[in-house]
Amino acid sequence: MSVSRRHIVGAKSLYHWEYIRHYTGILPVFLPATLLDALRGISYSPSRPEFIWRSHRSLPPGAPPNLIKPQRYNHVSELTAYRGAVVLPYSVNSGKVVELYAMNIPLFLPTIRFGKQFMNDRTAVGRPYCPKFTAESHPKRHPTSPYNEWSPNSDSPKDIEFWMGFQDELNHWPCVEHFDSWDELYVLVRAGSKRLRDISACMKQANKWRRFEELQNW
Repeated sequence: MSVSRRHIVGAKSLYHWEYIRHYTGILPVFLPATLLDALRGISYSPSRPEFIWRSHRSLPPGAPPNLIKPQRYNHVSELTAYRGAVVLPYSVNSGKVVELYAMNIPLFLPTIRFGKQFMNDRTAVGRPYCPKFTAESHPKRHPTSPYNEWSPNSDSPKDIEFWMGFQDELNHWPCVEHFDSWDELYVLVRAGSKRLRDISACMKQANKWRRFEELQNW
């Protein structure tokens, strides 16, 4: 890339933007993955009383009956019929979470403090991609990185929590509801949240800005 000015390095999320800068010193073009074009015209239209559980994990103990793990569906648009979605992100950027936001479905996600225990796909050189990598094998940060105290490849709780602060859905998307414990989540779900329409309207407005930003950067 250093011998050609025709290459463009892009980042689809803030986490990826900071990760690339940390190791290469390159300031990539921010090209957020929004899926707004792919899902154009598909939007929140609740007709069912349940909230959906979007996670590879089983429902936690004591989950209320209106929180369900849906069976197979024919088209992603069927998810707009549910009252909202509870998501446990396993990755720093997941297309399944992005598509829920693009459809303006009210999202309930853990705080960084509570959610870090569920994250197992954070780096390009660790599990599940390169499980044999040792700490000594990890690339070194670029001298210009401002994050010399925190490594994205570390399993230290303080490092994980710091770098998860760049994760879009946990810390930067507007209009998302957060929970800091299962009990806090269950209160939100059992109450049915009277603010669901307001949350969805907020997401719809935020998606207008996200689309504008996406087109400007492209």
